[in-house]
Amino acid sequence: MTKSKIKAQKLRPNRIDYSIESNNYMDNKDSIKGHTKTRKRKLPKALSKSKFVDLVNSTTNPRDRLIFLLGGTLGLRVGETSAAQVSNYDSIERIFKVLNGKTGDRIIPIPEYTAKYLNWYIKAFNLKAHDFLLGVKYTLTGWINADTSLTRSHIDYLCKQYGKKIDIPYLHYHMLRHSYVTFLIEADIDPITIQNNCGWKNLDMLSIYTHLVISTRRKKTDRAFNTLGEELRCQRKNQQQRTLTSFYPPTFLPEGIESDSINLLR
Repeated sequence: MTKSKIKAQKLRPNRIDYSIESNNYMDNKDSIKGHTKTRKRKLPKALSKSKFVDLVNSTTNPRDRLIFLLGGTLGLRVGETSAAQVSNYDSIERIFKVLNGKTGDRIIPIPEYTAKYLNWYIKAFNLKAHDFLLGVKYTLTGWINADTSLTRSHIDYLCKQYGKKIDIPYLHYHMLRHSYVTFLIEADIDPITIQNNCGWKNLDMLSIYTHLVISTRRKKTDRAFNTLGEELRCQRKNQQQRTLTSFYPPTFLPEGIESDSINLLR
């Protein structure tokens, strides 16, 4: 071994096996430095119903409109949307079958509007059972049926372009899935149905989305404390009569109430 190699080996820091305590390289690296780095979970971003309607209505062709309907009304992931075929759609039962999805197979009930649009779309482009739903493209001679579907990157590109039109520059396709779950929660759909529609293995994911629906949380909070307010008012009426001055000093009486008036809180 030459002197240069010996010198380089001395200057090189000793190798550390970061897999001793954890499989996460960064966690162990931070713990070795003397502090632990915890990852904060961010809330998923979702569209409101009005923004979702603006997004769908901003499309310039039938195919792009279907892309957003599949994500916002069925909760499909971008890969599931790209691989969607006519055979996955059952017009009689009004269901959509996701095969070989991220979490396995699942069956999703289709809203009435989306089902009607799918029926028209398949008939308008004369699609067969083995054709991709997004396998149509526009050429100089008009819309034709292609053998391949849109790629994930192309779908994400369309999301960015249409997002700019409705002032949502950060729009990505998975945000439509977040919106789908939010719409179900706002409609008071039971958790088991939401789990089956989304293909989750457990209900842990649902707790993340419940933080987004502030209107539902507000209604449930009001429902919980409305009875408490009634009990407080009833108890107040049963208390002994007290004058206002026993609660408020004369200088801090509410406006419009005189200190010498005999107004009792019952």
